[in-house]
Amino acid sequence: MNNWTEDEISLLLSLNKDGLSATEMSAVIETKSRNAIIGKLHRMHVPMTNSSGGRRVSHLNGHKKERPKKQLRLNRKIKVQSVNYKQLPLENIDVSRTDGKTLIELEHNHCRWPFGETDIYFCGRQILEGTPYCYTHYDVSRRKPDQWQ
Repeated sequence: MNNWTEDEISLLLSLNKDGLSATEMSAVIETKSRNAIIGKLHRMHVPMTNSSGGRRVSHLNGHKKERPKKQLRLNRKIKVQSVNYKQLPLENIDVSRTDGKTLIELEHNHCRWPFGETDIYFCGRQILEGTPYCYTHYDVSRRKPDQWQ
């Protein structure tokens, strides 16, 4: 970590007052990088100025460039393969099972339904396309609480 000397700080302030860019200042103060110069000016609460002594403006005519706004996707719909879940046999869901997969053993096609309280492991069966669960746990995740077993 290079400390700034009094001479370097006074030279930095005079170069900034003259309107040099951070790259140009780093060429004059050879021991400091462009980012070091920007950081020092920022920590000293000194705005970078242009050659006329005013504050440097990064956009033309003082108008900000219009950026397209990102739209939030609040209602993301999951595409699930067309399967009639009511016709599929539901496997018995054993919450005490210990033959699941650990977090490290999970692969992209394994069911992420968690089991356990202190030792957490996951179902690990084949998932339905577009969901993180196998068909049994997908069905359970869509049930109302009064329909749970």
